[in-house]
Amino acid sequence: MSSKSTREQEKDADQLRPIPAQKKRPHKGRPRDEKAHIAIMECALEMARTKNRYRDITIERISQGAKVAKTTIYRWWDSKSDLIHEACFEGQLHDPEACSLREELRNLLNQAYQMHISRATRGVMAGLLAEYIEYSQEHPELLQESVFPFERDLNNILTLIFERGKERGDGPSNFNVRAMAKTVETVLFHNCITYGMTCSEQRMAILMQQVMTASTLPD
Repeated sequence: MSSKSTREQEKDADQLRPIPAQKKRPHKGRPRDEKAHIAIMECALEMARTKNRYRDITIERISQGAKVAKTTIYRWWDSKSDLIHEACFEGQLHDPEACSLREELRNLLNQAYQMHISRATRGVMAGLLAEYIEYSQEHPELLQESVFPFERDLNNILTLIFERGKERGDGPSNFNVRAMAKTVETVLFHNCITYGMTCSEQRMAILMQQVMTASTLPD
């Protein structure tokens, strides 16, 4: 992730191909105030970049930095991990220019890799993963849904890439998007936490093969 502000990122995103919207979990209470939402996002993202430990990022510190009440944050997000995940990951993946299935897939995976090795996301990934595992154990029904922004975007764009591949004839006629997305998430979290800020050709080739294999798994 770059060091651009949220407003600059939104301006850049306007120049890229949009992806179809997908339904998200409804927020509690009245609709978000856009000014407060941007302030919360920018504060959470800055803390992700500057704090050395995930536990040093707290809802209280975010509310103070964004100058909003803690109740406002909890009305819009279920947990700290939901908020941090949205600040660091949402809207960072974009549909690649159409060419070949493998080139489009490589482009997408490179985007995902670069996102995971950014200064902001690397600092919070271990904490997010631990909370996700704990939360999933308490709410196993979530394992059947795409509830996190990165997973929703990844599912969405993988579908577009493989649908185009099917139409061109360079992709499978049937494919398992969920299995591919879970493979990408699992491998990237493991690689980035284990190996740090590296994205070698060898690791990319292995990830490409793992995703292609996952695409053929039964639903």
